Amino acid sequence: MSFACQSARVLALVSFAAIAHADITWEVTFEAAMARAAAENRVVFLAVNMDGERANDVLAEDTYGEKSIGLLAGSTVNIVASQFDHGSGRKPCSRFGSITCEQHRRVEADARKTVLKAGADGRVVAPQHLFLTPKGDVILSVPYAIGRGELEWCFVTAIRKLVPESTIAMPSGARAPGRLIMEGVVSGEAAIRPLDEAELEAVLRELKRGFGALSSQTGFHRLLVTDDPDAVKYARTELTTGYYAQMAETLKLTVRRIGSSSPPAFWEAMAPLLESKSEDVRSEAAVALEQLAAKDSLRAIKGALAREKSAFVRKNLVRALGTAGAGNAGVRKRLLKIARSPKEPLARTSALIGLGAHAGDRSALEVLEAALESGSAEERQAVALGLAFARRVERREMLVAAAGREQDAEVKAVLARALSVLDGKNLDVLAADFRDVAHDRIPRGRFFGVR
Repeated sequence: MSFACQSARVLALVSFAAIAHADITWEVTFEAAMARAAAENRVVFLAVNMDGERANDVLAEDTYGEKSIGLLAGSTVNIVASQFDHGSGRKPCSRFGSITCEQHRRVEADARKTVLKAGADGRVVAPQHLFLTPKGDVILSVPYAIGRGELEWCFVTAIRKLVPESTIAMPSGARAPGRLIMEGVVSGEAAIRPLDEAELEAVLRELKRGFGALSSQTGFHRLLVTDDPDAVKYARTELTTGYYAQMAETLKLTVRRIGSSSPPAFWEAMAPLLESKSEDVRSEAAVALEQLAAKDSLRAIKGALAREKSAFVRKNLVRALGTAGAGNAGVRKRLLKIARSPKEPLARTSALIGLGAHAGDRSALEVLEAALESGSAEERQAVALGLAFARRVERREMLVAAAGREQDAEVKAVLARALSVLDGKNLDVLAADFRDVAHDRIPRGRFFGVR
């Protein structure tokens, strides 16, 4: 679906300099938001946020108040959906400000009727962020927790989709979310609801007095999606010294679950597994860290890379380095060194993929261009996959030119699929290409899983 402007008159985006403060101003109703968006040809930003869970609380208390987010939200029409009453009566809501609790509860009810997908139990995924056209079509959405840089990327990308001629700049720290869904919304049917504080306390009591995670599979799985230090601490203990540590297949599946579904804070539960005697466990942990993409995990990843001997584990660690260190100058220097070395072909391919996130840097761009022009077939494909994975839309013409001169039919097909991602397709169209080109043996559910 094309989101090119349908009206002859495209209003200019609000000037950042004209915004007096960084707080998001929320529209009072879903209907009013859509009407204003249609009149002004603006993107609608819908934030779904509930109480009692840390990821929701961090967004409401911190992220929405970030200066960069407030500035970007000045260019969109914004609505927040929450079922909860925060006791503010007719005064502005104590959690979201500018609107009353009755108003954000009504927005939540209206959003359910239009764009949100509830599960059989009536719950919708929260937190969740959607960007809509003035007609109500979904431009993109991101379920579960989202960081500031990821939310920045979503704002800019959605605005550019609706208004292609927009000159709005992409912030330097912005990056595409791993759980990004283009033109769609996740169903509450597939969601595992995080534990609130009281539930977490009860589940931890049950697990600790029984046979650990074996005492309650449901409780343990919900604990793994709960962004709380106590949840992370318990998971780390269970996976390193508990019953799960003694069951190879169960441990592997749990690590994959963490990689695909857990909040970034769970990197602390993965780091000790990088020292496992099992090559398979080290690889699984590296892939999980790649998907969690936590900046705080960089030290652990670098340490593991320095001592790792297995080529397959090393190439997974390089991929983890790339996602966790997107935008980090030190990581870029390390990736460039690996990409320039012919000694480790698997790690070199991973480094070329990781450098896609650094394609705004001159030295990184030179290496990518050289590999795309004169590298092996695998290296040419790796560059295309890296640029698509990082959603480097500004490098689209680079891939178009490469496709025009490419003689290898297989490489040409990968270039075409990479371009389709830059044009708005989801990453799952590249899942098979990553398996073939990057020799991925372990699934990356967060990036390529079926929604």
